Amino acid sequence: MSKFRVLAGRSCCLLMLSLAAAGCAGETVAKDVAAPGAVTGLNVRAESSTDTSVALHWTNPTDADFTGVMIRRSTGATAPATATSGTLVRDLIDDVPYVVDVGHVTPGTQFSYALFAHDRANNYAAAAVVTFSTTKTPPTTTVPRTAKP
Repeated sequence: MSKFRVLAGRSCCLLMLSLAAAGCAGETVAKDVAAPGAVTGLNVRAESSTDTSVALHWTNPTDADFTGVMIRRSTGATAPATATSGTLVRDLIDDVPYVVDVGHVTPGTQFSYALFAHDRANNYAAAAVVTFSTTKTPPTTTVPRTAKP
């Protein structure tokens, strides 16, 4: 134990920190291994989608440790099964519950999306999935023919 001497006429303030409370001094801090809840209500807004874009809307989980949503895409009827499969569309780190996918969306193609809610410790919730087909076709350009005299 340390001894302190306070001079006459002076005040003293002593600050003591407990390292045990911070996870030091041999104590362990619990590691976050629980994922936040899953995204719910995932849907495609057809009226906001086009032949080259897909508008996704959903409801974020309300978990305190929720930090964002990773959006993955695949071509066809099977959505990406994990947060590392398929093509990354975007990893949102805020609570905006919508995105419009405009990258590499082609007319007349079926796409499947998987949305994975996650926390700061990179724990991923089960995927919310949706499939959508872009059915519109791009306009065709016709070159006018000139009549032969």
